Amino acid sequence: MIFLHIIDIVRSNSPCQRTNQGSRQQRVPCRRSRQSHRRAYKMRYIIVTGGPLPEESAKLIKELSSSDEDTVLIACDGGCDILARYKIVPDLVVGDMDSISEQGLDFINSHNVFIEKYPVEKDWTDSEIALGKTEDEEVILVTPDSGRLDHVIANLQLALKFKSEGKKITITDGITYCY
Repeated sequence: MIFLHIIDIVRSNSPCQRTNQGSRQQRVPCRRSRQSHRRAYKMRYIIVTGGPLPEESAKLIKELSSSDEDTVLIACDGGCDILARYKIVPDLVVGDMDSISEQGLDFINSHNVFIEKYPVEKDWTDSEIALGKTEDEEVILVTPDSGRLDHVIANLQLALKFKSEGKKITITDGITYCY
């Protein structure tokens, strides 16, 4: 029953297919971009979700966000907590802010990180909203592979959905990788 509900969530109107308040969704600007608006470079999106992430995930995020490629780091709600713990500043935070800790919220506010807050009652998961911010380039979804089974299955289903749309997406917790 839960699995079918998750499939219904994934198949529902996603933020990738809908517009936000009548306006077209726009790509998240990268603070670390070294290029002009010409797209002769490769963009990488790292999306960090909440949940029990191991220390290896923070090491991976630091390594990827400091590489030569232009990177956009998006935190989903409670994903700010692991970023705050390791002092990694995201470019954008999305979600309904129902699972972020006080420390995570203080961290992003102290760094003036832009927050797109959504209502708690919505048709999409926070991860799906974040994936809707990406373009057809490399996406790395840093998410737990343990903890709440419904979240694990939902994120795997989202990855399959985006893969079927031709996007290059990898799911990892910093230890295990799903391509």
